[in-house]
Amino acid sequence: MRIVIIGAGEVGAYLARYLVAESHDISLIDNNAERVQHINDHLDIETLLGSGTSVDDLQKVEVGSADLLVAISNNDEVNMLACLFGRRMGVKSAVARIDNPDVITGHPLFYREHLGIDMIINPPMLTASEATSLITPGAGSGIAEFGFGRMYLRPFEVEPGSPFTRRPIKELRMPGALVAALIRDGEVMIPSGEDTIMDSDRLFVICKREAIPYVQKGVGEHKEAIKRIVIVGGGKIGAAIAHYFDVPRYRVKLFEDDRRRAWELTEELMHVKVIDNDGGDIDVLREEYLEATDAFVACTGSDEKNIMTALMAKENGVERNIAIVDKPQFAEIGPKLGLTATLAPRILAASQVLRFTRGGRVNSISLIHEGQAEVIEFVAGHTSKLINTPLMNLKLPKGILIGAIIKGNRAIIPGGQDTIAAGDSVVMMVLHERIAYVENLLKFEDVVEVAEPLDTEQAK
Repeated sequence: MRIVIIGAGEVGAYLARYLVAESHDISLIDNNAERVQHINDHLDIETLLGSGTSVDDLQKVEVGSADLLVAISNNDEVNMLACLFGRRMGVKSAVARIDNPDVITGHPLFYREHLGIDMIINPPMLTASEATSLITPGAGSGIAEFGFGRMYLRPFEVEPGSPFTRRPIKELRMPGALVAALIRDGEVMIPSGEDTIMDSDRLFVICKREAIPYVQKGVGEHKEAIKRIVIVGGGKIGAAIAHYFDVPRYRVKLFEDDRRRAWELTEELMHVKVIDNDGGDIDVLREEYLEATDAFVACTGSDEKNIMTALMAKENGVERNIAIVDKPQFAEIGPKLGLTATLAPRILAASQVLRFTRGGRVNSISLIHEGQAEVIEFVAGHTSKLINTPLMNLKLPKGILIGAIIKGNRAIIPGGQDTIAAGDSVVMMVLHERIAYVENLLKFEDVVEVAEPLDTEQAK
């Protein structure tokens, strides 16, 4: 697939690296010479020092013959104009990064109809949504949901001495749930029933809502009500998280060292206590009863500070600790250090873009552990190679697992005798090295090509 990327920041550079690894033909435009040189030094792709709003520059990379334009710079107006110009010049599909929440919540249909934007992505809002789902216990505490909430993908940490420890997966009592993947020693694997669960494994379980308590009990997770939350950093992500929990049932404290910004947040938030402090001083955190905190989110502009403050919270007894990071070298550090999660906006944004590259009718994609694996939800077409055959006879290669099938209003964790019918939604876990196989598989789906604009419901 030919893809033009506008913007070589953290999100654009990560997306370029990921797509190059999948052998896509990438052209990238950025107006920063240092960033362009960095891309040239590390990736074998076409780059151009220029602007996404320059028709001449878009012509130089032949945007009109591209399959997809991804305008993902830090400037909303540049991204919107790049999509408008690209669509007028003939690009088949366009995705825009827009950080202004008013565009997302106010008039998204206008931008789709008049600017040709097939999908709007907002990395801060995606990250805030992911953080809130990890903080709040229950069915929604996961990476993704499928079939309009009928099935979830949820991470679990195996506590030492839990009932699941040192037991083969096939012996686990988890009605309505399936271990789709696990992380051990930094590596993602799709296990078989013969594999044994070990202490400190991180499990990714596809499950129904009612199955979550069984898994929680098995891994030794204690389901306790989350009431006290500390947020360090009042930027877009921190503010969005604070707004979500700005209700009387929660006790939320937000640290922001910019006095003007702290005052703005004080005016906006009714039930959140805003503290004019950077949150990096452990003594100040202890004064605010850190040891009584249930969840902690560090989302300042510094990866190092976020990691360190989240670790300080962990060492002081806070069970749920989340650090927001941008740099690739920090994205995998958190789980190794015992943090609940390190969330990277660039990865969450990339997962939104990837469904345009997979072919077929892909509803959603979620990346696992820096893209070592993907969870793909798609609708099986009438000419699919997967339909009307028992799963045990599909002979899918190792590294691919069909974790759930949604048939109308019914969601099932399938067994070997189950079959996929045309129109079913299929949830598939795929290791990165098998992505090319799955892309080829989805090309045979008799559905609308990716060149067609998304309809309003799909784009939401």
